[in-house]
Amino acid sequence: MFSAKVYKENYKITEFNNMVNIADGELFISVGNVEGAVARNAEYTAIVRNAIGNGVGGVLVEFYVIDDGFSVYVGKATTDANGIAVLNAEIPQIYGENPQVSAEINNPEYYESTSAYASLTAYWLTDTVMSVNSKVYAEGVLAVLKDKSGNILLPLSIFDKL
Repeated sequence: MFSAKVYKENYKITEFNNMVNIADGELFISVGNVEGAVARNAEYTAIVRNAIGNGVGGVLVEFYVIDDGFSVYVGKATTDANGIAVLNAEIPQIYGENPQVSAEINNPEYYESTSAYASLTAYWLTDTVMSVNSKVYAEGVLAVLKDKSGNILLPLSIFDKL
């Protein structure tokens, strides 16, 4: 409640009472695209700004991967003084064709909750086997890179100098 008394010499004192409702402020969040291998760490980044465009520090941002209609929690990070939150975390297993990254701010003090989305490009790593020739050549040791089924992955041989 807001109260004020208005007075002027030789006039009646008038008192005002007013109920004031202060609404939570609005935050704007943007999240960067993420690219990396499934089951490997990648960098998740979000930027949080207030209504006048300044970065807001100390805001907890939670990151999720949205895949095939399901939401998988990745982790959380707190924004720095410039409003930037960075999380290095594993990319979960992906099933759908168009996974997304979500950055969410839930119930921050003095602000409304908000979220943003970006694309996730995730790829699978191939299990590999390297067979090394026992002979040593002038260029080094000869090695061939193959997948787990024995198929040669590169059309050339690999020389590694000793």
